[in-house]
Amino acid sequence: MKLSRKKAKVVTSAIEAWIEDNIHKAVFFAILAVSFWLPGSRAEKNMAPGSITQTGHIC
Repeated sequence: MKLSRKKAKVVTSAIEAWIEDNIHKAVFFAILAVSFWLPGSRAEKNMAPGSITQTGHIC
């Protein structure tokens, strides 16, 4: 099946728009995941048994 140049251009621009939208979503959710993971991993280290928390109490 051979597409005309006009149809090929429309299909190409639609694919580019789809990729662009999905890349933006992927970057957004990656940043969101890191923003939860970093503080969470630091909190886990602080709350490990025997560690001293910021209040000075031993868990």
